[in-house]
Amino acid sequence: MAETLQFLVEHLLRAGARAEGRPRFDGFSFDHVLSGAVIGRRPGARTTYAVTVSDNVVTGRTVPSYCPGTSRPRAMTGGRPANVIELRPRRA
Repeated sequence: MAETLQFLVEHLLRAGARAEGRPRFDGFSFDHVLSGAVIGRRPGARTTYAVTVSDNVVTGRTVPSYCPGTSRPRAMTGGRPANVIELRPRRA
């Protein structure tokens, strides 16, 4: 996820992006500034990733499923901790 988002920032979104000045992108403004966070998993994966962006600087890391050295959370509903909301794509 981090690599894909970094690609979009470098090629399309930021000022001075690589696509700037190309005829296919006439009318597209290259003045976007991203800040925020995305947390997710690839379909079928058990590894959770956190990607943060601050002023177009992208960083990513793997998030442990639970704190090492402890047991899984006890309050589970549907296989997830009670305080977790699952967001599914429309095709699910």
